[in-house]
Amino acid sequence: MPTDNRANGIDVSWWQQAIDWGQVRAADVVFAMARASVGLFADSTFSVNWQTMKAEKILRGAYHYFLFSVNSIQQAQLFASTVTLEVGDLPPILDVEVNWNDQDRSEYDLLLSLPVAERAKRVKDCLDEIERLTGKKPMIYTSSGFWHDHMNDSLGQPPVWSSQYDLWLAAWSDSITLPRGWTQWRIWQYTST
Repeated sequence: MPTDNRANGIDVSWWQQAIDWGQVRAADVVFAMARASVGLFADSTFSVNWQTMKAEKILRGAYHYFLFSVNSIQQAQLFASTVTLEVGDLPPILDVEVNWNDQDRSEYDLLLSLPVAERAKRVKDCLDEIERLTGKKPMIYTSSGFWHDHMNDSLGQPPVWSSQYDLWLAAWSDSITLPRGWTQWRIWQYTST
């Protein structure tokens, strides 16, 4: 857990349901990331969260949970139509991971069936389209383990474009290992709670 002057933030989605944003603000949370969409579905809590974060003067960011099984361009289009970024908002974020539960087993199986170059192409296509539609360069959310196991080629090399994007790193421990391709992180999610 960071102990210096870094700002505290939270990550929210449908899973948290109704959030008392006044209580969040009172807890010295400076920023929040709200899931706007996943695949081709908008997060049902996003609109309320997005508006209330602004009303409570919490720095806000929006992310899209990427699915390898769904058209990359359509995912980017849904995200861009769901989120209206304003001056002062954090850049858009593409969440690149796969949950390892039974519900997402088919997504994980599909991911494993794709060549690494195709995985990288799908992610890059989505990033490019988000940037084109929003006018803002997105960040990538991922973990070192996921990136290493599923995005690096057989020689352990990441996609050449990786380092062009700021990183929101999921590393739930007291220390971090950066995914190959990055030399620094912009946001460190150090706990899942």
